Amino acid sequence: MFVNNDQVPNEAEWRVYETALEQLGRNQSAIRLLVVTAGGTPTPTQRHRVGELAKALRVRTAVVSDSVVARSIVTVFSWLNIEIKAFSTAHLPAALEYLELSDVEREWGFEAVKEMQAQLRIRDAGVRMQR
Repeated sequence: MFVNNDQVPNEAEWRVYETALEQLGRNQSAIRLLVVTAGGTPTPTQRHRVGELAKALRVRTAVVSDSVVARSIVTVFSWLNIEIKAFSTAHLPAALEYLELSDVEREWGFEAVKEMQAQLRIRDAGVRMQR
């Protein structure tokens, strides 16, 4: 899971994210990743590196954002045969379904998003779980 505010991730933050993905890739045959962003998107260089990593590791990604720019970047990634799909914040449940999560994993995902947003001081950005 990756939760971002409305800022571009700095290089140190992005390297932590990439390293975590690489470590998961060593232990998992397939990775499901939930990204929630208030609009911050990776730089072109960061996008290139993570795109290569996503293809190599078989990462299925759901990106949740109301940012048109963020969702457009997701569309470009999907053209590169990367398993990725964008969802508005109102459609977080659909994003969790796309990742094929169990009910328990979905509930955990929702709670983890809320906690990470609080840590980043992001208001809930419209992310709601229909129960």
